[in-house]
Amino acid sequence: LTAAPATTGTTQSTSTTSAKGAPIVVGTICTCSGPEAAVLSGVSKGVQAWADSVNAQGGINGHPVKLIIKDDGQNPATSLQDAKELVEQDHVIAIVGEVSLVDNTWASYVASKGVPVVGGISPEATFLTNPDFFPSGAQLVVQTAGTVALAKQAGKTHLGIMYCSEAPVCAQVVPLGKGLAALNGLKFASASISATAPSYTAPCLAQKSAGVDALFIADNAPIVSRVAASCAQQGYKPLQVSEITASANNWLTDPNMQGTLLSGTNVNPYDTSTPAVKEFQDALNTYAPALVKSSAFSNDVIFPWIGGKLFEAAAKAGHVSPTSTGAE
Repeated sequence: LTAAPATTGTTQSTSTTSAKGAPIVVGTICTCSGPEAAVLSGVSKGVQAWADSVNAQGGINGHPVKLIIKDDGQNPATSLQDAKELVEQDHVIAIVGEVSLVDNTWASYVASKGVPVVGGISPEATFLTNPDFFPSGAQLVVQTAGTVALAKQAGKTHLGIMYCSEAPVCAQVVPLGKGLAALNGLKFASASISATAPSYTAPCLAQKSAGVDALFIADNAPIVSRVAASCAQQGYKPLQVSEITASANNWLTDPNMQGTLLSGTNVNPYDTSTPAVKEFQDALNTYAPALVKSSAFSNDVIFPWIGGKLFEAAAKAGHVSPTSTGAE
């Protein structure tokens, strides 16, 4: 998979090893390039590691998995075209572990074609609204409720949200956060921020002036670190509450992120004491060893992996074969 410009998609197929015979063809769509590439560039390796590990263990029902990856670059037109190619040209049985930030542009299309979307970035609204989308984790409402609850449990009284202006999923947390803050007896303030802003002094001072003592920066990990640093320069150091989807390896050494409280829609991808996470990490260390210690590794990498595991379980239970239909 190579980085794609915002107007084109890219494709990659797995190679098979132990598994033999005709393949079960599945596809995925990711926003691996574009404005959120800093945190999503590694997600294709997560779903690829799932396919490689499945094939190394004999495939599904004796058949190898052929995985086709499309990168939409967060471009809605490209994303829709990617979906059409997967369905009409590649004849995928399902879209598995998708991590597209513009999946709403093709949700109704794949539903009309009877192609299920199995797992992926479950905080996206499509997993709440489209019955063709089968979530492989808790959804945005639950995750935001967890974040607000963390602020309440920490004894804070005023929740602030700074949300990215580039992706619709960021703006979705504002009405949720406002309502959930009220239910928890917290005051609320919000402001949009841009990844290209030269400074975050103004929004930091606005949150400080409002009396915000628990701050949720709804953006990707590098931007969260930049905003926290900007606020600290102004002598403003509220409790950071966030979602593990925004975290990254560099937070472990970032002094402004120490003490951050995180909610999540899935298992903690860093905690290898959990057998399922150890399996995930072992697969990455085998098939994408450079990713695990890189800045491209984030919680988002586990979304497509878990989507793959959900498809794998369903396909085995349903005796899926290369000739099965999406309905089956």
